Amino acid sequence: MKKEMAIGCGIGCGTSLLLVIVVVSFMMWFSNIIDDSLSKKEIFKLVKDNYSIILDDIEEKDFSDTEKLKGVQEVYSDTEIVDVYCGGSGFGSATSYYGFYYSPDGLPKDSWCGSSFGRPEQLKPDGEGFSIKYSNDDNCYYTEKIRDNFFYYEAHF
Repeated sequence: MKKEMAIGCGIGCGTSLLLVIVVVSFMMWFSNIIDDSLSKKEIFKLVKDNYSIILDDIEEKDFSDTEKLKGVQEVYSDTEIVDVYCGGSGFGSATSYYGFYYSPDGLPKDSWCGSSFGRPEQLKPDGEGFSIKYSNDDNCYYTEKIRDNFFYYEAHF
């Protein structure tokens, strides 16, 4: 009887352990799906390590080499900035976007993912950078200088 109970416990414990491994593996896989972004530190390093490539692409208005860089997902260009999107996390109304942009005049902007809040004058000093926070909701934007004319950004909605 004791031997049968020990075998039963072994099977039950093994099944429980397998279930835990499956659940943890699924959670890790799913978190990668909803978070494909680079960290702030990784974005700073990306710009510093690839500065000449990115700057050449900006000057040539051809972003094919920048788009090949690991961590770069899309490049948006308009008359005010070149925005390099490096991923996001979350979904629905709890989404965050991360990347960097080139500002020709060297001033911080309120742009992200090719869009704009449209009010850079609302950027307020915040730590090492600038931010916009809206009092009526949880939307916020933060930008920080990486180096000459290049700024990190994160936008949370």
